[in-house]
Amino acid sequence: MRRLSIILLYWVLSQESLPAQDVEEASLFAMNGNTASQQDSVRDVSYSNDSLLTLLVEKVHQGIASGNVQMFSEHFARQVSITLRGKEGGYFSGNQAFYILQSFFSSRRVLNFKFTTVGTDDTNSYATGGGVFMVKGNPEVFQVYVALASVGDRWVVTQFNVY
Repeated sequence: MRRLSIILLYWVLSQESLPAQDVEEASLFAMNGNTASQQDSVRDVSYSNDSLLTLLVEKVHQGIASGNVQMFSEHFARQVSITLRGKEGGYFSGNQAFYILQSFFSSRRVLNFKFTTVGTDDTNSYATGGGVFMVKGNPEVFQVYVALASVGDRWVVTQFNVY
């Protein structure tokens, strides 16, 4: 069911004409097994750990695709491992990670991005994907690896690599 839900979510996300609220509702339907006739009760559903993970992966996806790290920076762990193409990597606080990634993406215009693989278990997860961004007028292909960990009742970003 988890794999089907993730596949369904990515299919929904590939439909570019959907507003963000519809995407969030569709992900809730997928994760909770709701049908269209239960649409009105979706807002009352408490999120499961899987739903929280799916929502975080979507926030990271949207943040990368738009070059807006602020969309997911509230979910950084205390220490985040960052490796960026052409830059030194290391472990940084959540605040430092925000500024480093925001600086990185502000000098690049993302043309397209899509997560292609999401792997998960009870306490750790990852998402990988790729896209194209413009750097100084030249298109460059890039790959992203994001590691996530379940901490208490929420998921956090523990690693962010751009190759």
